Amino acid sequence: MLEIVIMLIALVLIVELFRQLRYLRQKVYEISSHKEELTKNLIKELRSELCIISTISSGIEVNIEDEKINKDSLMNSLNDMSASIKNFEDKVKWFERKLLS
Repeated sequence: MLEIVIMLIALVLIVELFRQLRYLRQKVYEISSHKEELTKNLIKELRSELCIISTISSGIEVNIEDEKINKDSLMNSLNDMSASIKNFEDKVKWFERKLLS
């Protein structure tokens, strides 16, 4: 009788162990999917910011070649580039925090 009780307890423990493993596997999958989604969003943001910076730098280059650029215009363009880079750095930091949490 005692052996049957011990076997039933062992069986219940094994079933519970498998339930917990399934739950943990599901959680790992959810975390992995979330991190993958955040990484994809970061890459999209990177492309967007790089396009902005590329457009600004192309405009500066054309104006320098045509000798149509003045100091104020150049400073404004460089400030725009700097702001775009800073904006992207902030987004990267935000994504890093999300990935680590």
